[in-house]
Amino acid sequence: MSTRRRGSPSNGDGSNETNPDSAARQRIELQPYILIPSRDGFYRRLREVGLRDILNRHDDLEEMDLSYVTLQLLKIIHKVGELGIARMRSRNSYRVNTSEVTYRRMFICRVFSMTSGVDSQQCVYLIQSNDKNKKLWSLDVDLRDNGVLAPGTIFRLLNIQPVHDTIGQVPCLESPDNAIILRAPDNYPNCPIDRTVTGDSMKAFTLNGAKLKVTAFNLLETGCAGAFCDKQRAYETAKSGCGCYMFEKNKQHMGIGVRLIVTSDDGDESFIVNFCSQKFMLLFMNDKIPHTETYAGLRTSEAFFEIRESCKAVVDFINRNKGWTVCGWYKRGVINDRTLAGNGDNDEENKIEGDITFHVVSLVPTDRNYLDHGLAEGLELKNMKFDVSTLG
Repeated sequence: MSTRRRGSPSNGDGSNETNPDSAARQRIELQPYILIPSRDGFYRRLREVGLRDILNRHDDLEEMDLSYVTLQLLKIIHKVGELGIARMRSRNSYRVNTSEVTYRRMFICRVFSMTSGVDSQQCVYLIQSNDKNKKLWSLDVDLRDNGVLAPGTIFRLLNIQPVHDTIGQVPCLESPDNAIILRAPDNYPNCPIDRTVTGDSMKAFTLNGAKLKVTAFNLLETGCAGAFCDKQRAYETAKSGCGCYMFEKNKQHMGIGVRLIVTSDDGDESFIVNFCSQKFMLLFMNDKIPHTETYAGLRTSEAFFEIRESCKAVVDFINRNKGWTVCGWYKRGVINDRTLAGNGDNDEENKIEGDITFHVVSLVPTDRNYLDHGLAEGLELKNMKFDVSTLG
C-alpha cells in the first residue's frame, strides 16, 4: 500500500523533490476544475482583485474585464413557482434609493482568500434574473448539474461591474460573464468568527481542526432529485425550493440530516447546527441512497441504524485524526419590539439585536489524505462507510 502524501508528486524518477517556490505557488493558486488548453491564454491574462478595491475605487482600476474576485458559494435562495423579491438600496452620485427587485435565484457567497482568513469573512450577494448575472453558470453547465458546483464550491467571478447596490450592508455583485469553477484547495486558511457582527450584515468563517458531535440523526424527504443544492435546504420549507436547475429521473429524493455541536480546535467557539448534505453523506456511505428505497421502508429498517452508527463512527474517527474543516456563514438576528422604543411607529428604533445564527455549508477532514482512497488514510475511512448495496 502506497504511503505517498497528497501534494508530493513524483518527478518521474521516483523522487518527490520540487522547487520550493513552485510548490508554494501551487498551494496558493487555485486551479480551474476543467483544464482546457484553448482557455490557457485567457486564464493567464486574468488578475485577482480584492473586494475592497472593487467597492472603494472601481473606476480607478484598469482592465476590470480581465480582473476577477474569488468567491465561495454559501447558500442558494429560490422560491418554487414564483420570483423572489429582495429589498435593495442603490447608491448613485446624488442619493440613496430603496427599491424592490425580483430574482429567479439569489446566492450568498463569501470572498475567498488563500492568504488572508480575515478577508474571507466578507460576504456578498449575487442576484440572478433576466438582466443580472444571466450567464453565471453557463460556461460549465455539466458541473452545475452533476454536483461539482454546489454550496461550498469556490469559483472566480470575472468582469465585475461597478457596485452600487446593497442588501443591508452586504454588497451585490454583477457580472456579464461566466464564472470559472475551481478545484477545492488542499487546505483552507482559518477564518475566525466575529461575534461583533451586526444584524444588517453577515460574515463567513472557516474552522480547521474542529470537533463534531452528532446529537440527532434524521432521514429527510427533500423533494429534490437534483445535485446543485447538495440537499442542503432539506430543513427549510417546501415553498422555498432547493434551487436546482435540473432534476433527474430515478434519483433519490431523501437525504440524511444531522444535528451537530461544532467546537473549534481551541475550544473558544461552539455552536449547534442542523446540517444535511449529499457530499457529507458520502463520507459515511459508499454511494447515494438508491431511488428504490422508500422513506417508511428505510426509516424503520435495521439498515437505518447501521447508517447512523457509520456516521457517528466516521465523525469520531476524524475528530481523533486532526479534526474537521468547517466552512459556513453567520448572521445576527434582529428583533422588532415596539415596547422598547419611545416611538412605537418607527421600525428602525424598535429593532434590537438578537442571537447569532450559524449555517454550515461544508464539512471535510482537515487532513485531506482521508479523501484519497489511494492512500492508507483514505482506505481506512473507505472501509468504515456503510455499504448501500446491502439495502433492499
